[in-house]
Amino acid sequence: FDSWYLTAAAYNMGEGRMRRLIRTHKTRNFWVLSKKKDFPAETREYIPKLIAAMLIAKNPRLYGFSELQPMSPYTYEYFSVPGGTDLFQLARHLKVGKKELKILNPELVHGFVPSFVKSHRIRIPKGTTTHVSRFVRIQAKKNL
Repeated sequence: FDSWYLTAAAYNMGEGRMRRLIRTHKTRNFWVLSKKKDFPAETREYIPKLIAAMLIAKNPRLYGFSELQPMSPYTYEYFSVPGGTDLFQLARHLKVGKKELKILNPELVHGFVPSFVKSHRIRIPKGTTTHVSRFVRIQAKKNL
């Protein structure tokens, strides 16, 4: 789109819709497009919010925020588990929060590996491979 504003707006509203707006209104200026009636209100607000977040992140004190401390990145390993594996049962077995496994595996929206999948590589907290392996063996025995 040759513009960061248009690229971010297209990410928010969809590329096809952005292309149609550019073609219809014959402009590649985000600010001109954003004033058009057929421009999505959510996207009209998205870009200014994105700009504000970037400015605040660069100098939080200037905008009244105390010093922000970045969170430590999650450390994880990969482990292949069979279809039907329940992340929440696994979390209980590992004695970790359900939320942690959910954050590590956002693609598993419902909290389990779909049963029609033979296996799926999940992210597990670093150092838990032995426990996950034990959990998978226990679950396999239960399913016999």
